[in-house]
Amino acid sequence: MYNPNQNTDCTCDARGRHTCKCADDPKVTCSGVNSGVRYDENCNKSCVPQPASCSSANDPHYRTFDGTSYDFHGLCTYQAASCDDFKVFMKNKNLGSTPTYTDRVMLEFKGHTFAIHSYGFSVHVDHVRVSFRAMF
Repeated sequence: MYNPNQNTDCTCDARGRHTCKCADDPKVTCSGVNSGVRYDENCNKSCVPQPASCSSANDPHYRTFDGTSYDFHGLCTYQAASCDDFKVFMKNKNLGSTPTYTDRVMLEFKGHTFAIHSYGFSVHVDHVRVSFRAMF
């Protein structure tokens, strides 16, 4: 085994083939939301957020990024999530005598707006309706 730098462990087999991998850096510990580990091209270790999802379904039942479930029937547009350069908004609508439902989901990202509306499942980019081919 040899180390071309402090972050890389390499081996050479009997045929002369070299294999290198990033060495663990015990000084960098990752936990909680930032429990993912990333190594850059120089094998420098850093912590990154784990992928997560949230959802809204039916009248509306919500599941948050941390897995918490709850119901919310307010008639408003509210910010469901945000982080650095993106924000997610949802708008509820009343069906009359029945519960509310999620009428629109909108993502603001790097100065652009992407929205899905429940009526006709229309899609808008920067407030302009766009067409797409359904995959289902």
